[in-house]
Amino acid sequence: MTDLTKINTPFGELDRATQGALLLAAHEGAEIELFFEDPGAWFTVDEYIWHNGCIYRVKPVPLTPDTIDWSQVADGWDWMARDEAGCASLFRAEPLPSGSGWVALAIGARVTQPSYRRGTRNWRDSLIRRPT
Repeated sequence: MTDLTKINTPFGELDRATQGALLLAAHEGAEIELFFEDPGAWFTVDEYIWHNGCIYRVKPVPLTPDTIDWSQVADGWDWMARDEAGCASLFRAEPLPSGSGWVALAIGARVTQPSYRRGTRNWRDSLIRRPT
């Protein structure tokens, strides 16, 4: 499936599956952007008139990191990362990505702190360290 945030082809030249996916995304409330040659930038479209010669895409979601209030985390738990399934864990030693999750020499623990907020970055980019 085509990443609908990375389209750079006019609507009329897209395959029917990609056209349909764009139309469905708009119907389901995704923000749609239209590329204007001059000034060479994307602009959010409020009303959709699908022209074959125009380039449309789903507006990319800004990538944000996972966050936590480290004052709620016991000393010694200095690393946090989210696995592919979306479960965040704390670690005593810096973990490494492995398969669909993270492994470390020390055992990890699932995040239960209410201050935890999941970000929009890929799970492989979710590793954060307690500020010093």
